[in-house]
Amino acid sequence: MTKKEFNIKNVTVEEVVKHLKEAHQVPFDSRASLSVGEFISEHFPNLIKSQEDCTYGRDNNLGKQARERIEQADNILSKALKYCEENGMSIAKVYDFNEDGEAEWRICEPNEEQIRYLRFHRWFSSAEGYINKALLQQRMISEPEIDEMLAEFKEKVLEVQSYRERKRKKLLEVDNGNQTS
Repeated sequence: MTKKEFNIKNVTVEEVVKHLKEAHQVPFDSRASLSVGEFISEHFPNLIKSQEDCTYGRDNNLGKQARERIEQADNILSKALKYCEENGMSIAKVYDFNEDGEAEWRICEPNEEQIRYLRFHRWFSSAEGYINKALLQQRMISEPEIDEMLAEFKEKVLEVQSYRERKRKKLLEVDNGNQTS
């Protein structure tokens, strides 16, 4: 855990980038890799403290001001991660499985497989949007047909991901077998 604290009102993206590079350029399962929520609560403690002092709205939801401040911190982190990507710094918000086998997003240095997944994830979202737009603009097929086509595409993608997961588990089993030998 790092001790760096930022003030939401005067922190710069460059300061956050410098800190990310120094303290969070670590593997996914390192204690220094954090989720976005953990990053905000650890690095913007005054923001969290001010949230605790706020009067909560109906149903214990955060008030408008509190949500805006959390969004500001999230926006600063997003800009810092984008800066890292644009400048070739190996740190990103990575989706993978933690040591308990739970899937989550964490801020860390991605390995090659995670980079491939991030590229695919970005590509798939873009492809889906372009396909929808192009087909609807050309009125080539109806909206329900687009949904059906994308569902089939998604099934195929999930099959490939399932295959990758089985392969990953086999590799882990082999690694665990080698460690006990």
